[in-house]
Amino acid sequence: MRRVDVEGAWDFFWARSIDRKYLLVLSHDSHSAPPRRPPCLRGLDVKIVKQNNSDKRLLMFRLMDSAHRDIFHQFCSDIVASTCNAKTEKEAVDTALVRTWRWHYLLQTGKKGLLSLEQQKGLIGELLVLDYHLMPNLPALDAILSWQGPLNASKDFAIGRLCIEVKTRRGTASPHVLINSEHQLDSEGIDMLFLHVMELDNISPNIGNGFSLTDVARRVQSQIAEFGNETVEALEIRLAASGFRWEDDYSNSLWIAGKRHLYQVTDKFPRIVSWGLKSGVTNVNYSVALADCEPFRSTATNLAQALEKMRNG
Repeated sequence: MRRVDVEGAWDFFWARSIDRKYLLVLSHDSHSAPPRRPPCLRGLDVKIVKQNNSDKRLLMFRLMDSAHRDIFHQFCSDIVASTCNAKTEKEAVDTALVRTWRWHYLLQTGKKGLLSLEQQKGLIGELLVLDYHLMPNLPALDAILSWQGPLNASKDFAIGRLCIEVKTRRGTASPHVLINSEHQLDSEGIDMLFLHVMELDNISPNIGNGFSLTDVARRVQSQIAEFGNETVEALEIRLAASGFRWEDDYSNSLWIAGKRHLYQVTDKFPRIVSWGLKSGVTNVNYSVALADCEPFRSTATNLAQALEKMRNG
């Protein structure tokens, strides 16, 4: 291995694996290792391995196809640069992984820069569910870890065998919501499933009284700041995996929130589910009319009681 920067604070190395694959390696003490698995990136193997006869761990990035050396070098340079301001080794490891989740988003979507209005709206909806329902009713770390949507899970939130799917819509739009797959409202294998629908409208900055995506993210971040690095890191990973960056300016894209609707998805709920499809039919998108969801209306109190019951087993 060859050290990336001989004057750098953290032990980054360029290396080659036994099978001659290109590597970036961050050597660190075991107590600095993250508690969760690294992201799975296209064309890149990311893992943490134990050094033989040592208390050291290696955060290892391995390029699977040498034809992509240029983008791999760009990725590695970004990872190393992102840790320059870290004050501790653990913070450096956490920062490197958060940055990796950002690349996970970029490699999946091919998009850089600000999130689109639709992406902002969806992310704000999920953050507000954290703010309104999960943070008041769960320990902070459990609330953040339950947020699985950015990590490619089929449901936006999973708390044990209780799941919440979040949808946002314009207040003036036709009264329906778009369901993006046959798995989103499939309750097989879980005990309770809630559908949370929120009205969010984009407004001109000149109108005032609106909030930005950054405002909502900062509000959630401020609520969990006192609960330790693990909780903050879990939030940062999910924001990065959603394509959000703190340095991006969303001040010209403001929103106002309208009505919120909560439904409990049961067997008779209007939906398409995977087990009801013919063999070979998949990736189904469909709309659900909110008027037909009224018999399944639930309340924040019902959700809070269900969360409490789930916490207590």
